[in-house]
Amino acid sequence: MHALLMAWETTVEDVENVLRRMNEDIALAPELHDKLDHEDIARAALNGDSIEEQAYYAYEEIRRQILENTII
Repeated sequence: MHALLMAWETTVEDVENVLRRMNEDIALAPELHDKLDHEDIARAALNGDSIEEQAYYAYEEIRRQILENTII
């Protein structure tokens, strides 16, 4: 496992939380989870100092990937 992924692990629940904020169907979460670049999400999370900040940056990266890659 890559060291970055040990620092932050993106779960299906994380994707569900982002989809809720986007008012999208959370049933898409498992499929979307598999399509995301988890290393980029972990890198984004490391911009935060606290777990709350890490979650914020990770969720923003998940949202960005969903929108930019028109996954949904």
